Amino acid sequence: MGNWQQSKRINIRTIYFRSVRNRNGFTYVELLVTFSLTMLLFASFFVWSGQIIVHGEKNEDQLILQREASAMHFLLMNEMKQGYDFRVIEGELYFQLAPAQTIRLRSLNNQLTRAIRDGAYGSFKGNIVLARNVEQVIFSPDARGVGMHVIFKKGDATLTYDTYWHSRIERQEM
Repeated sequence: MGNWQQSKRINIRTIYFRSVRNRNGFTYVELLVTFSLTMLLFASFFVWSGQIIVHGEKNEDQLILQREASAMHFLLMNEMKQGYDFRVIEGELYFQLAPAQTIRLRSLNNQLTRAIRDGAYGSFKGNIVLARNVEQVIFSPDARGVGMHVIFKKGDATLTYDTYWHSRIERQEM
């Protein structure tokens, strides 16, 4: 029996020494490397998620600009086709719908507005906003119609809208 207790002590010491020598703990270097890699992953995740948010905002702004251009086109469609005598004065487009009805389109405070004047003289009334987020408008009339170049800008998104309206009504003022 004495041998049995002795071998038991040797086994415990052997197990103890093996566990101290081959322990599965972490050293400071291993902890530092793990922490550094974790921080690198977090930083890259935050940069990546920030880029996704910025890209999503730009797509949203682009969609808003497309809706603005579509709404402007719809609001102007019949009026521009029925208009005649297109002329540009100081960057504003003037045209006739009837001999005594003049329409004015102009860009003011990043908006494209429309106003109407009844009679040959008097003031323009009823400023209607046709489009918002308008950075630049260029009108180019000719004998048969008018070309329109509009640049929309919101945030980082930009949209260029080019159109030509050919007058359906051939009129000459008398």
